[in-house]
Amino acid sequence: MKNVELGPFHITVNKIGRKWVYVTIPRSNGYKLEANVYKSSIADCKLGDEMEISGGLQREFNGNGTKAILVVMSQEKVEQAKQKAE
Repeated sequence: MKNVELGPFHITVNKIGRKWVYVTIPRSNGYKLEANVYKSSIADCKLGDEMEISGGLQREFNGNGTKAILVVMSQEKVEQAKQKAE
């Protein structure tokens, strides 16, 4: 899987749409990454909520910029995926 980062992510909820929740993920280099999460994955969240989620961050690059989708997974599945990738 190309352009996928696995692990726990600290997120902040910015906007809640009909299908997606728009979040910000702070990076270690000081930048903040905007990402989308399926609403059903984190159903009981409110604007401004901060939480820790384990999952995979899929990034797609095109001529218009970067699109990031955070797929929520259990910690066991994240560890399995890390081992499979090695």
